[in-house]
Amino acid sequence: MKQKIHLLLIILAVLNCSFISSQLLKNLTSSYESFSAYYLDDPKTGDFNYNNRFRSNNYLNIKSNIAKNWNLELQIESYTPNALLNYSPNLKDTGVSTFKVQYINEKIDLTIGNFYQQFGSGMILRSWEDRNLGINNSIRGLNANYRINDRINITALYGNQKKGFKYSKGYILGIDTEIDVSQIFKNNSTLILGLSYVGRNDNKNTGITYKNTTKL
Repeated sequence: MKQKIHLLLIILAVLNCSFISSQLLKNLTSSYESFSAYYLDDPKTGDFNYNNRFRSNNYLNIKSNIAKNWNLELQIESYTPNALLNYSPNLKDTGVSTFKVQYINEKIDLTIGNFYQQFGSGMILRSWEDRNLGINNSIRGLNANYRINDRINITALYGNQKKGFKYSKGYILGIDTEIDVSQIFKNNSTLILGLSYVGRNDNKNTGITYKNTTKL
């Protein structure tokens, strides 16, 4: 079954070409990216003492504007027969990595499903994807952003963090507020005052661990 899935992904790679987005339908776009390697024995480092010399990381991403102000995103990942060496052991098999529905207008940006978020410089909260490093720690839950006006912006989120194709048992709760002070005082310079709060329930007997910070 895994070989059939991997063959299908290779066919998709040929049709799409590696990392080339194509316009399939009017409101639907897809992209496919693949990193593959066949490992050989080396006289200096020694023989390749792992199973499956051929390894491959594959990413199929589909995005669609399903209605006015509504967006849909789906990402399927495959690490068959195994992920490339030095990648996390949590990256294995084939599965749905990202699925989200987003509603956005001039004031509101609401996402249900997988999302990436960063508060301030990222010291208190940062979730992102870097395929070259094998990092995808998105949060699955609810992410809501409300822009009160040109000066004040509020973000709130709740969900579980991703690890491979699984998710943490504990949940993350976060609130971030940004105030553009330069707009209030009509100053030509840029000065943004922000306040962030992040709480994490680790789902253990030790209770709840909270972190908070204030940023400028």
